[in-house]
Amino acid sequence: MEDTPANPPAPAPQIPVWVRNLIFVLLVVITTLVVYSPSWMPAPAAAPPEKQLGFVWDDDVLCVANPLIKSPDGWYQFWVTKKTPDYFPIMSSAFWLQWRMWHMHPAGYRIVNTLLHALNALLFWRILLRLIPRQGTAAKLAAFIFALHPVNVESVAWIAELKNTLSLMFFCLSLLAYLRFNAESLWKWYFLSFGAFLLALLSKIEVAPLPCILLGIAWWQRGRIGWKDILCTVPFFVTAFILGLVSIWFQNHIAIGHDVVRTDSFLARLAGAGWAVWFYFYKAILPINVMPIYPRWQIDPSYATNYLPGILLVGGFATCWIFRQSWGKPVLFGLGYAVLMFMPALGFLNIYFFRFSLVANHWQYFSIIGPIALVSVGLVQLSRYMPQDQLLRPLFCAVLLIVLGTLTWHQAGVYRNSYTLWSTTLENNPDCFIGHNDLGFYLLEHGQTTNALPHFQRAVELQADDEASQKNFAARCSRRGA
Repeated sequence: MEDTPANPPAPAPQIPVWVRNLIFVLLVVITTLVVYSPSWMPAPAAAPPEKQLGFVWDDDVLCVANPLIKSPDGWYQFWVTKKTPDYFPIMSSAFWLQWRMWHMHPAGYRIVNTLLHALNALLFWRILLRLIPRQGTAAKLAAFIFALHPVNVESVAWIAELKNTLSLMFFCLSLLAYLRFNAESLWKWYFLSFGAFLLALLSKIEVAPLPCILLGIAWWQRGRIGWKDILCTVPFFVTAFILGLVSIWFQNHIAIGHDVVRTDSFLARLAGAGWAVWFYFYKAILPINVMPIYPRWQIDPSYATNYLPGILLVGGFATCWIFRQSWGKPVLFGLGYAVLMFMPALGFLNIYFFRFSLVANHWQYFSIIGPIALVSVGLVQLSRYMPQDQLLRPLFCAVLLIVLGTLTWHQAGVYRNSYTLWSTTLENNPDCFIGHNDLGFYLLEHGQTTNALPHFQRAVELQADDEASQKNFAARCSRRGA
């Protein structure tokens, strides 16, 4: 007979929740900085120009070379004048402040964007903890996936997209405060929510669907939308409508001006909206062949098959509605959120970027939260059917995050400078006229006139009616003596 120990060993002490949360926060921030380091890590001075850190596309024009950014009263003019292509005074004022810290050093701007992105991932985590409090593991997984998802690189590494990272931060703060208002009925949270929403709108108008999301949350949590829910969202709707009109005016009269971005009919745009939604869902679930500018679709509205993606989308939502008492309810809310956040960029309103492509990765920055939340909860639920091995589940999550982080690390390097951006674009989309035009500019500025001229010529061929491309080609031929 064995002797029983008089004093059995004490159980191992549990790590306090706040310590575990702090470790998680640090992991998210550090990991995000590491995977985005190719976009902000300076190269040795002896490295060739193609390896050096530089601005891309319109970063220098909007952020650095902009006279208002350098002007002492520029922050004031952003609010009261029409000297910017969009009315996003919060974003513009943030650039005004950053220029006084970083000047012509891209690394500073990109590190700020990266830290904002990590903060957005953490705010996403806190929102999910309030929406699905029993799914803490899924909430952390979703935050990590959002932080490391390669589709988000365009919004983080492209300095001009500070409007995305900044507005999503205010969007998440607004949503968090409103959830606390719903739970505690304290009006201070309501006013904080409204104030954060206003700041989000003044950073980028794509957050305008938030009041619809708030009503959707009421339906999801309580099964109905009451009069209090409607009345509380009225100020949100009114503010979004007014600033939406302001943004549309700026986009049409200043950003676009006399340029023609689209000439297709409403039916073509309607069919294209269905294509775009499925395209974004595909990239969210399987982020391969991610590129800065995708080939521009040509949609013929006379073919009935072009409406099939939209019909399938409507059928999917109808199916979720039929099964809303069980699995359909969270799926309907998650996918409905995504489609609502897609709405401003689905093609019914003109956006200057439509000259180049009808879809873009940076338009998915707000909406991808919905699919990520659904996938994360689904993966955690499926893991319950896996063998009860304490290492298998963490290993699966680690592999998933390593794959996403590797893809993001590679994609972040694309935005290192103009050469990497446009050469990568043309590798994947050889008929991108802006790619040929801007790569030609880069090569010319670095003394490679012979290599630049074919790109200018190709840009003219692809966009024969583009006066700017023709002038670029003529000027470059003149400088070459051709």
